[in-house]
Amino acid sequence: KLSIMGQFAFGQSVKRTEDLGVLTGTAVYSGDIFPADAGHAVVVRSPFAHALLSSIDTTEAAEMPGVRAILTHKTVEAAGIGGIPNMCEHKMMEGYPYIRPHRPVLATGRVRYVGEPIAFVIADTLENALAAADAVMVDYDPLDTVASIAEAAPDGVQGGAQDFLPPAAPPAVRVWGGENAEAEIDAADNIAFRWSAGDQAVVESAFATAKHCYSLTLDNNRVIVNPMENRSALAEYDPQTEKYTLTTPSQGVHSLRNQIADRVLGIDRAQLHVKTPRVGGGFGIRIFLYNEQVLALLGAKLTGAPVKWQGTRSEGFISDYAGRSHRTTVAVALDATHQITAIRVLLRAEMGAYLSNQGAHIPTECSGRMLSGLYVFPKQYIEVHGVFTHTTPLDAYRGAGRPEMSYMLERMFDGLAAHLGIDRIALRMQHYIPTEAMPYRTPLGLVYDSGGFADLAQRAMRNADWESFDARRTEAEQRGKLRGIGLASYIETPGPGGREATDLRLTPDGKIEVRTGTLDNGQGQITSLQQIVAIELGIDMADVTVVTGDSELIATGSGTGGSRFLAVCGSATRGAALRLIDVGRKLAAEQFEADAADLSFEDGAYSVAGTDLVVSLGELAAQTAEGSISAAFNNDPAEITCPNGVHVCEVEIDPETGVIELVRYTVVDDFGKIMNPMIVRGQVHGGIAQGIGQALYEHVVFDAESGQLLSGSFMDYAMPRADNFCPIAIEFVEDYPCTTNPLGVKGAGEA
Repeated sequence: KLSIMGQFAFGQSVKRTEDLGVLTGTAVYSGDIFPADAGHAVVVRSPFAHALLSSIDTTEAAEMPGVRAILTHKTVEAAGIGGIPNMCEHKMMEGYPYIRPHRPVLATGRVRYVGEPIAFVIADTLENALAAADAVMVDYDPLDTVASIAEAAPDGVQGGAQDFLPPAAPPAVRVWGGENAEAEIDAADNIAFRWSAGDQAVVESAFATAKHCYSLTLDNNRVIVNPMENRSALAEYDPQTEKYTLTTPSQGVHSLRNQIADRVLGIDRAQLHVKTPRVGGGFGIRIFLYNEQVLALLGAKLTGAPVKWQGTRSEGFISDYAGRSHRTTVAVALDATHQITAIRVLLRAEMGAYLSNQGAHIPTECSGRMLSGLYVFPKQYIEVHGVFTHTTPLDAYRGAGRPEMSYMLERMFDGLAAHLGIDRIALRMQHYIPTEAMPYRTPLGLVYDSGGFADLAQRAMRNADWESFDARRTEAEQRGKLRGIGLASYIETPGPGGREATDLRLTPDGKIEVRTGTLDNGQGQITSLQQIVAIELGIDMADVTVVTGDSELIATGSGTGGSRFLAVCGSATRGAALRLIDVGRKLAAEQFEADAADLSFEDGAYSVAGTDLVVSLGELAAQTAEGSISAAFNNDPAEITCPNGVHVCEVEIDPETGVIELVRYTVVDDFGKIMNPMIVRGQVHGGIAQGIGQALYEHVVFDAESGQLLSGSFMDYAMPRADNFCPIAIEFVEDYPCTTNPLGVKGAGEA
């Protein structure tokens, strides 16, 4: 049993209160909820990456035992349901189209990736639903496919950085357009959009007069997210009130409700109640809308009973939004002192067969705006092309564009240093943005409020014992091993992204209920909110309850994502607590017939100096007509926070087998003020595991000819294991607190 006692200060490690239910199996997840009369749903998915749908025959399947309904595109169209919308409204490059194809809830006419939903079978039991799904007869006419950026958009596509690419070649296959295609959609070059930032002419001029130039092309490989909890959807419909209820794992109930109501079902938002219980990992992919959530809602209405779809791990591999998949060419111009005077980038980002909710946002505003990294590059230009392929759509994955840019910049520095024959660390030190330049506005418009980038690098090298590396490498050579060491830095920009509101309600027994629109996906947010309220009100954390994940109990919320929780929601919670203190102060002043300014507040109670007059918040609540007092605070920040850090990794390689072993890993991170070091360490450990997972193990492989996913299970897709890691040394530097929020914190979730 977890024990919560005593008062806690900001910066103190406190055990996560939500872990007891997780570890004992009593926590309730979406998959645990299954009404007795619910129908089991199974999705019929395309086995082809690209094919015409000649016919869909459900006659035999519909007559099989226990079948309640089989939904096809005709069912969806008859119900007047819209498709899965693309929500990204960024301004793209003038003179080029922004192609956003309609994405049907169920395929019609053509399929464009393996796993695209074609029919939705609902039956009394899972076995009956599976049998009926097998009996749905679909007539396919397979077509040629393109399953990679290199095939879909060969090197040399038109763009600001085309001069350091080979000549253009037309794509062999078009995902949208061409023969038998929809007339209104024509992506002749498989480019969905073009976006740019910076001054191209100024950058080209700098290259023309540069003493040195260097370029590098990199692939940032596609990964499959694989959260611990599979996706699922439980839908219910009340014909009397015409109201829907959707229970599903998500990263924000309000955004899902608004999108489904406004743009898919075409109903009033009050007619849709979205609930999310505990969530087993989010990492970005749960922010967005999926076909199955819409299909379950329609199925519940048509069958008159709840409908439950529970995704399998195999389905997740082919239907969950994937991450990363960029092909990037970066070039830099330098003067005689090896100072970089200009940087230009052509980034081609794979979008998959359709633009998902925010797929276009990730490589553009999320990644492209981060072109400075931690460095001074006076002149900058970046051009981003979104590329269609016959694959599952891509969207945000932990870090969402920022890791891709960090990878590009750090690889560029190592390659440039080798090209020039100079020290890679000295080259970085020469370019780090100095602390005295803060606040620093990057050429692409971001404002870094605080940071000591060179300081962090020096600390990381000291902690990693960088100076003694040569001796360790010599010793490894004597054992027949190769030993290497590398340093990399990152910065990201959490903060804005929508309003977060916190409501606090104090009951007569002194208990506090916190209601907020953000969602805990395993990050420790419940504990953090309890900690903030306990600190501000001077009460025990055990007296604080946090309610999240319900669109009816909570008025608004932008959800969890982008490392913005503590800076935005935490600040809102602190604001609500301070307002609650003010409400109580006025009540106490009336009771004591004293001036409110003469009252002091400590340990959850008010007192008047020089008297024995004392009253607690709980007592004041009990005296009100409602038996409670409440306060709310809305936070909609315009300014970003700038978490950053430097990591050092040391490895040994067996030259005979190629096996890589991590032997030392050192972290120095700047998250501003640290709320709960234990929670933050856990976040850092998780981020390192996912980063190393991509760098050394995880890799999505499609068959080039058929577009079939070859790495479609844990037998073929190498997830990192615990024994792949070494001990991780972590130092948090709090010398550069954030100036853009009252807590002084910077986001840690994506680091």
